[in-house]
Amino acid sequence: MDGSPLPLLTPKWAHWPLVLRIKRTLSRDGRDVRDYLEAPQIDEIYKRDIEERARRERERGRMARMRAGQEPSDLDENTHIFGVPLNESVLHAPATAILGGYRHDLPLVVFLCVEELYRTGIYKSGLFRDFPNRQRHHELCTLFDTAPTFGEGMSLRHESTADICALLLTYLKELPEPILTPYLFNAFWNWCVRPSVKREDERMRKEQDEEEDVRTRFFFQATTDQQQQQPPLPPPRPSRRVLFEKGRLRAQRDEAAEMGQVAVARDLLRLLPTHSSR
Repeated sequence: MDGSPLPLLTPKWAHWPLVLRIKRTLSRDGRDVRDYLEAPQIDEIYKRDIEERARRERERGRMARMRAGQEPSDLDENTHIFGVPLNESVLHAPATAILGGYRHDLPLVVFLCVEELYRTGIYKSGLFRDFPNRQRHHELCTLFDTAPTFGEGMSLRHESTADICALLLTYLKELPEPILTPYLFNAFWNWCVRPSVKREDERMRKEQDEEEDVRTRFFFQATTDQQQQQPPLPPPRPSRRVLFEKGRLRAQRDEAAEMGQVAVARDLLRLLPTHSSR
């Protein structure tokens, strides 16, 4: 670090204006915000996050001095960043990203993996599918999970893409809790995801019914042609222009239908704790 002051931590959104905005968006479709959000739980999530942010800011400087060896470390071999809640990982092994002029603290291992994948691997085939080198994967996991440095100063520039992907997946899979706070999951699924799934299911059923109708008509037509000793005609196929126009209209309808879902999703994500925690 160059000694210059860090930007402020990303602001905490006030929760009640967000809830009221979600309520207004849902009411347009006749839905009730109280189906999945309740005032006591929202208040508890907000207050707990405010306390956690303050604690983390107090501990930030002390942890940095311990990792640099400037202060005796109270971290031992039982302190880990793998397999612990996200807020603990960020406290013990943070990396700082500056977005919109504000500081966003991320687990160091996540920051380094994403940074390197974005630089070299984002367009590679087999991303997150190729098998890593087992020994190197174990070495990297140990390096980033060992106190007090937790991989600080480490570069992934010379690591293989498969090993980096495996390292990131291992960290995410070992999180003891989902990143999306469980309390908000039902709201997110039912208000933001399920409507799209339902529309797609209905669309598929309709297309299957239309295809079956075409096949049935073709079958009876072919039977009639055979009786009249005429060569059967092939089933009709839509032209590329028709298919393109159909896809364009579908995209327009989806965009219009999903505007409210996107607005609710945005505000639900802003209700999440700064670093999703218990």
